[in-house]
Amino acid sequence: MRLGEGKFEDAALVFSAIACIALFMLFFPPFYASIDEQGYLRNAVLLSHGKIGEPAPEYASRSTVFNGTEYISDRVLGRSVSLIPFLPFGISGVMLSGLIIHLINFFILIKIFEKLKVSKIFSLIYLFLPTFIWESRTLYPELLTLTFFLAAFCFYISERRRDWAVSGFLAGLAVLVRYDAVYGVAAMALAALISSRKKFLWFFLGGIPCAAFLFAFNSAVYGGAFTSGNGSVLRLFLRFSADRLPNFIAYLGILLLYLPLMLASPFIEKKSGLRKEFALFAAAYLVFNGMFTDLFNFDFSLSSLFTARLRYLVPLIGVLIIPYACMLDSWTGVLSNKIGLLRKNPAATPLALFVVMFLVAAYSSDVHQDYLSEKRSAAFGTIYANTEAGSLILGSSDDSMYFVRGFFPDRKYFSIDPKPDLAGNPQGIDPVAEFRKAGKGYMLLIDYTNVSSDTSPRAELVKGERKKAFDFYERNHGSFELVAEDKKISLALYRYNGGPLQE
Repeated sequence: MRLGEGKFEDAALVFSAIACIALFMLFFPPFYASIDEQGYLRNAVLLSHGKIGEPAPEYASRSTVFNGTEYISDRVLGRSVSLIPFLPFGISGVMLSGLIIHLINFFILIKIFEKLKVSKIFSLIYLFLPTFIWESRTLYPELLTLTFFLAAFCFYISERRRDWAVSGFLAGLAVLVRYDAVYGVAAMALAALISSRKKFLWFFLGGIPCAAFLFAFNSAVYGGAFTSGNGSVLRLFLRFSADRLPNFIAYLGILLLYLPLMLASPFIEKKSGLRKEFALFAAAYLVFNGMFTDLFNFDFSLSSLFTARLRYLVPLIGVLIIPYACMLDSWTGVLSNKIGLLRKNPAATPLALFVVMFLVAAYSSDVHQDYLSEKRSAAFGTIYANTEAGSLILGSSDDSMYFVRGFFPDRKYFSIDPKPDLAGNPQGIDPVAEFRKAGKGYMLLIDYTNVSSDTSPRAELVKGERKKAFDFYERNHGSFELVAEDKKISLALYRYNGGPLQE
């Protein structure tokens, strides 16, 4: 079979999808990694019961709004809605959701390449790229944001008006998953306006239902059409500053190294006919994310540099695979005619691509699996194996990530510093007083080794929060007894014996 022939490509794509599924199952993520992911899961559980808020503060960890009766998270609801069908299958079910989204994106890209008459084999770049493999193993929303953008572009390249309207609607759904997707939507709308006022009009009309829902939701829940769980969304457009320029340059440099010429592909390729769309999309995402997300706020490693650190650019990288594939498709044809080896063995290029990317994906999956198993899953198991149902647990920082009412076995939780956890603590909750009132409970002390050796701003904040818990324990160690310990992750769980507590 020759490269470009349907049967060869279809067989290669099916085989690759099966290999991707097998890789995911071999390194199945046993747990999620962050407090952000817990927020999306907690919202999914609430939504499944027809609620968006939690009235009980001991179950309301990491909420940013208190409306007088309920604590509400600032997590955008789109990703949480996608988790609802997986809730009955427990933690394994919700962790599987990322793979499903990943495969959907893969098949949408194949459909786009079919429309553009580009070799579908280049969709393997998406399927096994470490950034997407890593994100598919999480509960983060960026991969789902990409789903709606890819689907929007799939309809955008049509010549029918109703498809342009569907494109606008799908792009609007991306904003309901992540608010910053509005940058990409604005870029697409501007490109449509430049190309055709008629196309812009239908695209705009398609997005109206999503915009109307978002404004109504924000008004009802957060008190204003342009207000979110983090305050006014308009501030996103008013925070440009020179000190963010290094952040922008760093993102630019990483992307230039990651997939060479990907950022230039909108200006080089000629197959898609969407040069303005891709160029404006790239500019919008790079500028706004470079200005509003801090790449230097976290620790760095070679594996995280091209996975977790690129999390916010997942929609951009995924969309740019379209012009990138168009460019590579043209070049592959030229090279095949000039290089005898490729002309005689056209399958060599995609097969080599598959082998290399599969091995890289396997390595990144293994690294992530070790992290989840040795740290997050181990901590979860230790906590629940040594506490009783209904127990009150006192912790700090992101410890609340292990507790989701109605999904995990019942555990109550308060942070030693409740302000970050409970929307500034408007009810004046005193966690130590609640601990005394219960007369029993547990003190959770965690000092992850990867954080203790890290000096990034985020790590310093976490260490400062944890120090409050450690200091509290030191003042009251006589009222606690050790019940469990995991030295690999510096976790210690103490039972409160009802003795006196000094705040």
